[in-house]
Amino acid sequence: QLNLSVISGKGTIDDLVLKPDALDQYDLPFVVDSGVCKRVTFAIPWTSLGSKPCEVTIDEVLLLATDLTEPPTEDEVRAKLERAKERMINDFETQRKAMLNDDEDEKGFGSRLIEKIVHNLMLDIRQIHVRFETSTREATAGLIVNDLKFVTMDEKGNEKFVDPKHEWRLNKRLSFKGLRAYSERPGSQQYFLNKDKGERLEEMSRSLEAP
Repeated sequence: QLNLSVISGKGTIDDLVLKPDALDQYDLPFVVDSGVCKRVTFAIPWTSLGSKPCEVTIDEVLLLATDLTEPPTEDEVRAKLERAKERMINDFETQRKAMLNDDEDEKGFGSRLIEKIVHNLMLDIRQIHVRFETSTREATAGLIVNDLKFVTMDEKGNEKFVDPKHEWRLNKRLSFKGLRAYSERPGSQQYFLNKDKGERLEEMSRSLEAP
């Protein structure tokens, strides 16, 4: 559900669901069973996009993953290698074009503005819970992170709005509080994968309240 005030530039998105196949292109050694961002709040300063950062706050990120039930076939491995090769070529080509078009006079106003917005984006994630359960229900592991923030800063470590045109190097700061990791072999009733689809993420959300 999206709520947006165009005039103020503020809005919220509730229960943003992560599709299970959203990460398939990265060929990870696990599959995503379910994931959701409980609430995403954003603020866009329309009248001063060139001098103030856009802010994105995520209240809660829940991600439940499990291992691959079957080993990949030879054709699947070959396809993964081809995709990885294609990504490397595309990344190289993107960087090459960026270097060739590095002259600011050749860039349009829109391009420079987007570059400023991206480089100065402020991201604040209140809570993240990533949980992994083996498909055989033999063990679980998880990671909980509180107050993760990603901001642009100056060389002294202070938050700052920067213009990439005048900076040869951009400084970023990633900070977090309350890092907690766990690994356990609970009873069958405590495996979230044994629960109904609708209950799995609710159980993960409730576990964040535990000391």
